[in-house]
Amino acid sequence: MMKYTIIILLLTWFNISLISQTSNRIEATQLVQKGDKFMRFGNWEDAEVQYTNAIATDIGYAEAYMKRARLYKNLGRLKESMMDYNQAISINPMSEYAYDQRAAVKVLASDYAGAINDLTEAVKINPTDFSVRNDRMNDYLLIESYEEALADLDTLLQQGFDLEIYYLQKGKIYMLQNLFSKSKAYIDSAILLNPKSFIAYDLEGLLYLAQEKYTPAMNSFTKAIELNNEFDVAFYNRSVAKRYLNDFEGAKQDLDSSIYFNQNNENLYFSRAVLRKEMGDLKGAIKDYNKTLALDSSYKAALFNKAYTKKMLGKYSYALNDINKLIKKDENEPEYWNMKGNIQVLFADYFDAVESYNRALEIDENYVEAKFNRGLAYIMSYRPLQGCQDLNDCLYTYDYERAMDVMENFCGF
Repeated sequence: MMKYTIIILLLTWFNISLISQTSNRIEATQLVQKGDKFMRFGNWEDAEVQYTNAIATDIGYAEAYMKRARLYKNLGRLKESMMDYNQAISINPMSEYAYDQRAAVKVLASDYAGAINDLTEAVKINPTDFSVRNDRMNDYLLIESYEEALADLDTLLQQGFDLEIYYLQKGKIYMLQNLFSKSKAYIDSAILLNPKSFIAYDLEGLLYLAQEKYTPAMNSFTKAIELNNEFDVAFYNRSVAKRYLNDFEGAKQDLDSSIYFNQNNENLYFSRAVLRKEMGDLKGAIKDYNKTLALDSSYKAALFNKAYTKKMLGKYSYALNDINKLIKKDENEPEYWNMKGNIQVLFADYFDAVESYNRALEIDENYVEAKFNRGLAYIMSYRPLQGCQDLNDCLYTYDYERAMDVMENFCGF
């Protein structure tokens, strides 16, 4: 009798547990759906709350981890995104999608080898998934493993991959290998297959750019734009060709068009800022650097160039403030310390400038420009022996010709 009682109790416990798990999964699913609605409206904070609540409700719900991981990825919180993808994969190790998505996070973190490993796992789970193998091929390109990329591409063709895309990808890979004739042959094949392929003409333009054939490149980009007059990438690429042809106004017009069709790309604003600086429109350049930083506050090149441009405008305090922000982000970049020293010299803070140049040279002892600038700062702070020693090193160790004129005036050369 006792035996049957125990069996009944165990069955009752199992049924109650199963009902409880089912109830938790239903509630967690509803929370995820709420999170998805918040995501659609760009309300990411509330979406995070809903996904987190879903996980708390059902810690074994892989989908909830996946949703929150994607959210963290969009927010740039890569470490947290990776942790959630890890948890999702531990729950469901046979999800090719989870491996594919985690690989994308690893690419953003510059862990290309890790991304390829994840995509390889995804390929093992589903060898016929075009998108996963195509992603792995692109990651092979990032680490310049061209033969592996070509192998993946050939496998994709055998599986029925689109022939036009195959030709274009082959053309791109051979271009990256500087095998220009092979690249052109595959691009021509793509155009022959689809004469209205604006992507093919854009790639042809990039091939000409790689060969420094700027007029043919411009013509190819123009053809791409004629086929798709909203193709922002082609407008950008044509602006590059025009800059090489010294058509700065034409280059700016193309960048204006590219930005018109893609207003959330910080790289476009940065490129226009650099162009405006080259054209002498320093205030316009500052505006575009600000737009770049509004879209991506971590864009170091934009902050550095903004500081440099402010220095050119004579706004030394603002420039110094920007360069200090950069150093706070990355104190191991010698160029930032050199720039800081240059600005301090303009304030006649020669001793502080020497310290900044010292920091630059501690990071990179062969940074000849910093050594030259330190030599000048030494001389201007009445320390000619140290200054002339620096200038002497610049001239005779690094063959830095600018040092000769200064030495003639200050070192009795």
